Amino acid sequence: MTSPEKRCLYEVLGLLRDCSPDEIRSAYRKLALQRHPDKLIKSDISEAEATASFQELVNAYEVLSDVRERTWYDSHRSQILFSNSNSDKSSSGSAVVPDLMSFSNSVYSGFSDKGMGFYKVYADVFDKIYRNELNFAKKLGLGDVVKEAPLMGNLDSPYAQVNAFYGYWLGFVTVMDFVWEDEYDATAGPNRKSRRLMEDENKKIRKKAKREYNETVRGLAEFVNKKIWNPPLLHNR
Repeated sequence: MTSPEKRCLYEVLGLLRDCSPDEIRSAYRKLALQRHPDKLIKSDISEAEATASFQELVNAYEVLSDVRERTWYDSHRSQILFSNSNSDKSSSGSAVVPDLMSFSNSVYSGFSDKGMGFYKVYADVFDKIYRNELNFAKKLGLGDVVKEAPLMGNLDSPYAQVNAFYGYWLGFVTVMDFVWEDEYDATAGPNRKSRRLMEDENKKIRKKAKREYNETVRGLAEFVNKKIWNPPLLHNR
């Protein structure tokens, strides 16, 4: 999740990433009339909020209307939107990555698909993971890279549905790039060599975090799958 100050510049202008320079100019002119501070203040918005809203619009236009700045922004968009300073890194990561339930029998009661039943509890967990992937992809304009997740179903679901569900999650690969895990601000390096080394180290950290997250989600799917096919005696499939 990003703060309002870190909204995607294309989102600010209401445009897609492949928009043309003419579309950028047109969108800016239209929105500048709507979001001018004098006009917003008349609609009971505080002067500070009106000014901030207009400045956000101006900044988006200044970056995207300049070819070189737009190119740089496009290649660093994920870092800009999701990375924070080291002191804020843990809170940033927790805001982006879902807090997955522990692999425990204590988080559910019985095997129904209602209330705290097994099928309801874990269907909600996987839906949370899936929705998070969609939100991340949408924020970065990644289109339809996230394939629709099959429904978990319940005790009466056909084998094909069950098989599709676990096939999807046992092979899960996140679209998140974990830039919020970066240890170094590569742009602050004193020279090109140090900046490259810092970025290389950041890439290793991101790769490790992404691998661990994939393994956690797949491990959760494996745990749930075993509960389905090796349930307690009171649960007969």
